[in-house]
Amino acid sequence: GSKGREYFDLHTQRVVEAADLPQEQRELVDELHRRILALCSQPGNMKFLGIGSGLQRKFGEVTIARNDPAGTVPDPESRRFMAAVRAVKEELDPEGTTLDMHDTGTDMELFPRAAGREFDKGSGMEGLEEKLSLGIPLGPNIVCGDTGSDIFMVVSTLKLMCGEDMVKVWKERMKKEDETVDERDPLDEDLGRVSAAELGLLEGNRGAGLSFCSSETGEEAEELLERRLREEAERRLREEEEEREAREAAASLAVLFVVSPKEHDKSPKLAETVRRWCEMSGAQCAILPSPDVLVAAVGRYANQTAGRSVIEPTRAEPEEEEREDVEEEAEVPIQ
Repeated sequence: GSKGREYFDLHTQRVVEAADLPQEQRELVDELHRRILALCSQPGNMKFLGIGSGLQRKFGEVTIARNDPAGTVPDPESRRFMAAVRAVKEELDPEGTTLDMHDTGTDMELFPRAAGREFDKGSGMEGLEEKLSLGIPLGPNIVCGDTGSDIFMVVSTLKLMCGEDMVKVWKERMKKEDETVDERDPLDEDLGRVSAAELGLLEGNRGAGLSFCSSETGEEAEELLERRLREEAERRLREEEEEREAREAAASLAVLFVVSPKEHDKSPKLAETVRRWCEMSGAQCAILPSPDVLVAAVGRYANQTAGRSVIEPTRAEPEEEEREDVEEEAEVPIQ
């Protein structure tokens, strides 16, 4: 619930902060929680405390429901309350530089910016990897999600497994694919392609960019062009090899994303965005219609991997059973 800002330590049986939250941000979250609680106490707003996630004060975040998955609250009323919550945020952060707000469609998540940027679930995942050395870069990994904010986990996992530079390449490639032909700048489509002047030289127009050169310098220019083309070809080969290695690494990432038919109607691009990231990177992808299917899929995988049911207690080994029997007999009082 805290986007990876904290985790439960099995050894100490306590919740541990993965990263320190500055005192001013703690105070900001406390005040935000106080004001939203006051807002919920006003007539007509009490119901938002009892639906969906209700009001939650998390580490570094405040979450308040504006509806539930069943759509109990009429949409106009839900939007009215969202506007009231947004007004509280703007009162605390009139310049819009310290607080962020993310709307999932049912819940509103409000949280401080981390070092001037939004702290998302991907930020939390990267922080947990740094804190706990989970081995995410080595894989294999499974990422499960059901909202747009969970896509950040997919992207950050790819950064850890494939490298941040390669993820930037994929992101830029998808951005270009989204642009229409009319909106594209032809000189920006391929930064490494041969320039118009160089094309002129290839076609025998050696003066097409080197009009001040003599025939002798024209030969030098042709040699320079050949060297540039050779270097360009080598660069492309390196990039292709780097991407091949990145896709090979991403192949050990499985993304299981729940997008119900109703959610797809509300956010038609959610499943498409997840698929595109997986197709671009080579990660395995499955879009599931409900959380039940997700739990069943993960459970079956866990059982197959463990060779037994992971939800049933393991049977003690014969030696352990004999030792327990002896201990029990020793505890029986003599009559």
